[in-house]
Amino acid sequence: MFSIDELAACVDADLRALGDRWSVEIVTTEGVPDQVRETAASHGLSIPELFPQAVSVRHVAFPYSRLTLSSGPDEGGEQLEASIEQLKTFVAEVTTEEWPRCPHHRHALVPTYEDGSLGWACPSSHEVLVPLGGLSQL
Repeated sequence: MFSIDELAACVDADLRALGDRWSVEIVTTEGVPDQVRETAASHGLSIPELFPQAVSVRHVAFPYSRLTLSSGPDEGGEQLEASIEQLKTFVAEVTTEEWPRCPHHRHALVPTYEDGSLGWACPSSHEVLVPLGGLSQL
């Protein structure tokens, strides 16, 4: 499974292909904004429960819009696959384009967890084209 550092590095590498307007950083409990702490406390939650460690993704044009991805125990890879699907949706909402584009078709690639690793696959052929973090190879 991915460590939080590996997840951040892979997400950063894939977003770098879109330009330098993306910020990827590891957020720990120290990096959680006061407003989030207050909201969590009002619901009886502690920050370590919500954010043990996570990867924060932001676009410079939308500094208050942030996607937070986590990498926890995930035997079948479903949680990680769902997190990367959220990333894909977040990028598409910010850029108003499907991302990442399949080099062979007119649709976006999909995250696929297979044999212990996560990659980007064509939804038509189901072929895994590159691993997570490898979009610059396309």
